[in-house]
Amino acid sequence: MELTMTNQPPANRPPRRGRHWIVAAVTTPLAPLLLGASLLANNGWHGCATRASAHPCSSSIWTALATLGFWAVALASTVAGLVVGLVEGRTRRRFAHGRRLSMTVVGLCAPWALAAYAAGYGLGRLLPAHHPRPLRQPRRSAGIGGWQQAVQLYQSLAAGQQPPAVYAPDLPAAGTVYMDVPFRFARWFGANVTYQPGDMVAVGSPGFVAGAAVGRLIGTSIGYAWAASLSRRQWRGHDLTRVVVDATATWCQVRGRWLRYDHTAVVSYQVADQSSVLTFEAIDPLRLYGPSAWCHAVLFAYLRYGPPWQTAPFLHPVRQAATQMAAVPR
Repeated sequence: MELTMTNQPPANRPPRRGRHWIVAAVTTPLAPLLLGASLLANNGWHGCATRASAHPCSSSIWTALATLGFWAVALASTVAGLVVGLVEGRTRRRFAHGRRLSMTVVGLCAPWALAAYAAGYGLGRLLPAHHPRPLRQPRRSAGIGGWQQAVQLYQSLAAGQQPPAVYAPDLPAAGTVYMDVPFRFARWFGANVTYQPGDMVAVGSPGFVAGAAVGRLIGTSIGYAWAASLSRRQWRGHDLTRVVVDATATWCQVRGRWLRYDHTAVVSYQVADQSSVLTFEAIDPLRLYGPSAWCHAVLFAYLRYGPPWQTAPFLHPVRQAATQMAAVPR
């Protein structure tokens, strides 16, 4: 028998995931230590309060710190367990990533965190599966039909033809109409949202007062974060809108009311995939989302800039596609 030795390295195995469970197993033993210190201090305080004594009962700063630390660790681990469980349940991963030793340590030291993780994991399994989406390849438009129509419209206008007119009798203020299609309509602006926390008075043992203080601090932080999230500038509205384009303006029928956006007031125009963004000087930016975004871009450039409309920077993908189609022999 002949044995052959090779120096080939072993096949690379994928790294094992779930290292956050190791971190949790290392940090959660802090919770029972803080809980024990807090309970000992509370028992001493209650014992002092029940005994008849001429001296008032007082608690040290370490008692308050131990109580605050325990509540902070308990609440943070509970919220983290719920969120992690929900995410891992939706992605259909193994319970605790199969790290049984780490899970056992977490369950012994912080059973509330493991219970929150289990609840989140079960809820995540009931929700539709969520798999990480692969990186999207660059694309000109999600609506193939809308992109082809935009290229054909560009070719016809570049050849000297006039844009086709459409019939829109319910908008007499507009002149000759060249587009009448549905879009998703959104505006980019912020909102004035304020949050005013309520008053709180807590009377009792040091543990109760510290727990109430931690709960108020967390609730106040969540309230301010919620108000900041609602007040920041973002795309708002997203209404299904009828969009009509004439020679000088783009009309949007939003909730039964017609809004006019003059083409001459647009200082910047951007288009990508199915989204056209119009920026103005005096009003908030406008976004139109739909398969006809590229057709709107071609019409806007033609009606807004006149003869040099073909050199508009945002029409470069359409111009390149039209050139390639023209070079193909028929």
